[in-house]
Amino acid sequence: MDQQILTLQRQSSNDGFTPDTGTAPVGGMAGGLLILGAIGVACLWASRRSAGRGSSPASRQALHWVAQGKALERSQQYEAAIAAYDAGLQEHPQDYRLWHERGLALAKLQRFEAAIESYDRAYEICPQQSNLAHERGDALLELGRYEEAIASFDICLRYGEDGHILTDRAYALMQLGRHGAALPVLQRVLQQAQSGRSIDPETLSRAHYYQIEVLCELQQWQSAWQSALTAVSRYPDPYFKRQFEQIQQQLARA
Repeated sequence: MDQQILTLQRQSSNDGFTPDTGTAPVGGMAGGLLILGAIGVACLWASRRSAGRGSSPASRQALHWVAQGKALERSQQYEAAIAAYDAGLQEHPQDYRLWHERGLALAKLQRFEAAIESYDRAYEICPQQSNLAHERGDALLELGRYEEAIASFDICLRYGEDGHILTDRAYALMQLGRHGAALPVLQRVLQQAQSGRSIDPETLSRAHYYQIEVLCELQQWQSAWQSALTAVSRYPDPYFKRQFEQIQQQLARA
């Protein structure tokens, strides 16, 4: 019963797991950047709307640099985008949007230490932007600084629960070996989905996979088997089937 049937391996470019029989859900920065990109577009749109409602000339000039950098990012010219943000910051060093977008571009280049510095500058200027704490947490996950990542996620969670952030927080706990603490966090994400709260499918699948993984680590095999059975019927992803089969094999040996 003490045999661990699922191995966790840290990937270099994201926060997903690679079980010993196949690729598991990808999360953290890979999934997070998609969401953060959408947040960035929403913030940019909101800024453009405010620019037409009497915002200062300096704010409009800073927004011009943001728009230029985002256009370069869309063509994957990330270094050029960072240069655009840097040029904007020469003129507008207190514009949190430029620091924010600079951090996102640096994260896309996997320059996470530098990204964190940019997020910190943005947060100093505009601490009410709770999403900055989430992005900072994602970068810290990539650096393996899990305790700091949890602290950043907790700042963001003060503004309200979010399934994606909770799942990332649970992942950090798992990497610290704190499976007992990770389990209720994952259970909460799954319960939120069951109660009708909107959670994106990738996050929900990842949370379910992690929950099964945690149950295996805690040797709660029957619960793991039941959860894996539900996952197999709910998700088409092949790694759930492999996970379920491995648990069945463990139960047969017990």
